[in-house]
Amino acid sequence: MAAGIIPETAFLQNSGITLSERGFIQTDSHMRTSVKDIYAVGDAVEVTDILTGNKKSVALAGPANRQARIAAGNMTGRDETYPGAQGKMILKSFDLTAAATAMHERHLVQLHQSVRKLMIHPALHSGTYPGSTTSYRRPSI
Repeated sequence: MAAGIIPETAFLQNSGITLSERGFIQTDSHMRTSVKDIYAVGDAVEVTDILTGNKKSVALAGPANRQARIAAGNMTGRDETYPGAQGKMILKSFDLTAAATAMHERHLVQLHQSVRKLMIHPALHSGTYPGSTTSYRRPSI
C-alpha cells in the first residue's frame, strides 16, 4: 500500500527554514534553504516538477543523489543548479516489473490538460530471447 510521504521536519518549525504547507523543506535550484549556508536534499525537500513548473516532493533515490551532488558542489564554490524532477521509477518484485514516468492522469485533469491514454503490453523481454511473450503472467510466489 502506498500511503504517501510525510516528511519528518517538525524539528525545523522554529529554525527559520521555510517549510511548505505539507511540511516539506523549500529550496531554491541550488538546493539552498531560506537560511544562509544551509542546504537540504532528498525525501524531505520540495523540488520543481520539470513538466509543470510547480513544486512537488519526489521521494526517490536517483533525484536525492543528484540533489546531494549539486548541493555539495555549491558548498564547495561551484555554481550548479538542480533543474527539477519528473519522478520516473521502476519497481521489480519477484517476476513482476512495474514502471511509471511523466504525470498521472489525475494530475493532468487537475491542471485542466487534455488527456489521452495509451496502454501498451510490450514483450516481457527481447523478442529474440526464448519465452518472450506479450501476455501478462501473474508471478509465482
